[in-house]
Amino acid sequence: MMFFSSIILGSMILGLANSAVQAPVPVESCNTSSSEYAPNFDPRSGYMVFTSERSGTAAVYRIMMQPGTKAEPFPGTFNSEDQHRGFISFTSSGEAVGVAYGQYEEQSFPGIVTAPRDNGALNLGHPLTALNGPFFVSHPAISPDGTRLVFVSDRVGGEGGLDLWISDRRDDLSWSTPIGLGRAVNSIEDEISPTFLSSDTLLFASNGIGGAREDSTSSSASSGTGLGRNPSPLIGSTPSSTKAIASSSPMAHRCLPPTDPAAPAG
Repeated sequence: MMFFSSIILGSMILGLANSAVQAPVPVESCNTSSSEYAPNFDPRSGYMVFTSERSGTAAVYRIMMQPGTKAEPFPGTFNSEDQHRGFISFTSSGEAVGVAYGQYEEQSFPGIVTAPRDNGALNLGHPLTALNGPFFVSHPAISPDGTRLVFVSDRVGGEGGLDLWISDRRDDLSWSTPIGLGRAVNSIEDEISPTFLSSDTLLFASNGIGGAREDSTSSSASSGTGLGRNPSPLIGSTPSSTKAIASSSPMAHRCLPPTDPAAPAG
């Protein structure tokens, strides 16, 4: 089963499908007239977690996917009544990161923060300063084992528009300086919404790959990550080892296949 967000009638809604070939259906118990997006499964609590703007401010909600259940704000200090927060991503053990705004001189920018757990609550932790700055940083995707974090940014050094960047977790639990995933992945347009399907398979959306883009030699983000390979369109060529679907969003979802040990890195 896969949860996803899609643009329908001008608003983002949540949908699900039980396989890559089943037609998706809206999750009526989650959707409102406002936007719902960034769905994720919390392995620790069993809830489906997503971001909603139903209160006028983006906040994290949760719902148990059973008949008759309703979505509720995720308890804890992560949500704020006067600041947009959301885009929660979990490791396989339930460790979480999310997005909150930070102040840089006279302007605030979204950035990635930790979201520590405490007796079922989701709390606001500390900013990941190696990743954040006076620019757009959002859409975090932490790998299942918690060793890598892919996110979206318009920081200097990208290929244009919004690009995907990767940071590795060091032995001291700090995060390395982010590296762009290069022209094998990033286009001159926008790449957004990364999600790890496995430790070395990344699903993301792009409105530039396969369309108008600059042709150049592809490069690997870092040796052995498997995330610098040329992406393949999800529609019509989904790897048999993955179960992923494409929504009706104008930005076509694409999948990065696992690295073939016999193939060149990029």
